[in-house]
Amino acid sequence: MELSLWFHSGFFIEMAKKIKYNLIKKRRTYTVAELATIVKCHPRTIQQWIKNGMEVIDPNSKPYLISGIEAKQFLQRKSKKAKVKLQNDEFYCIKCRTAVTSLLKDTKTRITGKRIGKGGTQAIIEGICQNCNTPLRRFSTVEKISELKIGSPSLTERPIVLIENDSHSLNTDIMERLNEY
Repeated sequence: MELSLWFHSGFFIEMAKKIKYNLIKKRRTYTVAELATIVKCHPRTIQQWIKNGMEVIDPNSKPYLISGIEAKQFLQRKSKKAKVKLQNDEFYCIKCRTAVTSLLKDTKTRITGKRIGKGGTQAIIEGICQNCNTPLRRFSTVEKISELKIGSPSLTERPIVLIENDSHSLNTDIMERLNEY
């Protein structure tokens, strides 16, 4: 992922931008400017990629010509290198940019009740990074949680319940309407 600047509330904010390398044609050659317009990034980003290992057809000639297949393969290698494979008991910490485990006492499992996939029910496993105390979140299904070694051992769906007490509350008119039915 490359970083792009985004203007918000009077400030420029760096935001990660996913490069769409599927727009690059394999059997075509591109100049730095052409490749920059196709992947929608600055030409200096393409020059940085060349510095980092993207091969040009003839490094001694200007403007640089880049084969489409080389550009596509370079971007695919770059995106594969950035991916992190998680083990069953791990979360991905955005701040540390690594796979980390959560402190067991801080791990909670919440079942949302939303249907995902083929009949699965969504579950969110939340924890805290043991290195930087950043909140962690991992999405899963109720069926897969037994495979994962994180979260509370007993999972129960928490229904939304109004707690009734004897003291008068502001909702007395609602209770009166319910008694009428």
